[in-house]
Amino acid sequence: MRCLGSPAENSRSSAWVSAISRRSRRSKTASVRRSTARAARSATACRRSGARASWRKSGRRAETNAASSWSSYRSRARCFRPIPDEVLLALDDADDRDGDGISGRAAIVTDIATGHRRVGRFGWKAQQATLLAFSADAYRNEMGITNDLFPDEVAFGITAEQMKLCDRIPDPEDKPDRRTRRRAIDNFESFMKFLAPAGRGPIDDAGRAGEAVFGAAGCASCHVPSLQTGPSPNPLFNRKVVPLFSDLLLHDIGTGDGISQEAASPQEFRTPPLWGLRLRRPLLHDGTAATVEDAIGLHGGEAASARGRFLALPADRRAALLAFLKSL
Repeated sequence: MRCLGSPAENSRSSAWVSAISRRSRRSKTASVRRSTARAARSATACRRSGARASWRKSGRRAETNAASSWSSYRSRARCFRPIPDEVLLALDDADDRDGDGISGRAAIVTDIATGHRRVGRFGWKAQQATLLAFSADAYRNEMGITNDLFPDEVAFGITAEQMKLCDRIPDPEDKPDRRTRRRAIDNFESFMKFLAPAGRGPIDDAGRAGEAVFGAAGCASCHVPSLQTGPSPNPLFNRKVVPLFSDLLLHDIGTGDGISQEAASPQEFRTPPLWGLRLRRPLLHDGTAATVEDAIGLHGGEAASARGRFLALPADRRAALLAFLKSL
């Protein structure tokens, strides 16, 4: 951006900045509105499941008497308890006490929404402990929409004065709706919470045999087949077995990206869940694996032994294992 020059140049520059600012405001406002509209139905489902809100109808409108978005969040937190921290802490083996070469560790992070220390489980580095924090993080870092959990713009190499030229919307940009007291990040949280996981694909005899090979090869040491949610008054989440195929712990398998994030070191990643694997390509955090075989071949570190066992499998047992993975 040119800030100095002839009056004509400065005039053109000011007009350009003004146009960019208008487009930026319209884009961000539209983005928040679209997100809110898409997630509203999911948010309603959560409210009906037991969150404390008092509703009164006026024509076709329903208004909530929730005191604030913060108290609304705490109410919803009581009606939704995901996989408890204790389950993940029980899997923690950072010192490899059992000597199997696997030293997964729980990512202890501060939940930015509550200030409590929790086990992280969302994100490649398990950097967030709750869906609300994950939602707020994505809004700011992926879409550039600040919120009260992440109120500051990400502006590498740009001064505050330069930022004001192109973004004149006061931060935080995601503000509670006047009627519902819900932010867009609250609606996005509800939208993700009520998304059904991908169902299991077709599985034949080879795939069923491959599940046993999966365990024998040591894959299940990190890709734990299932975990269980905690107690919840909402039957959708109450003590449900989740076929996640992940321990949600941090591991070093030799594919580090050199980035430290929250509790994760530059070499560590959270074990990626394998449910829905058949629908995802490419694989790994940087997309360097085009196929399941490629991804397994890139495993090292804690997973080197499992990779070696996979590569040593007879052709029929390897085919069975791949058939199992392609059914997930």
